[in-house]
Amino acid sequence: MRWADNQLNAVVDEAVADSGTATFVPVADVFAGHEACGSAGEWINSQSGEVAGKWPPVKPTDQTFHPNAEGQAEYAAIINAYLTPTF
Repeated sequence: MRWADNQLNAVVDEAVADSGTATFVPVADVFAGHEACGSAGEWINSQSGEVAGKWPPVKPTDQTFHPNAEGQAEYAAIINAYLTPTF
């Protein structure tokens, strides 16, 4: 799946560059191993859901595939490092 991450990031990076108003800050290397079900511990929530009792039988929650508290802290650290000038 790493190829899909790389492909998506390349498309987003190009779109951001074309906009001229934003900067793409890559996080994939830092998050490697911390994705949903990651071997180094999840920073992204895996799929979770509630039994719906009808079709579809499981309704995904709004936390599915979103960063958990640790993932949010890592995103913040990456962005803060990018925004902090180095002299």
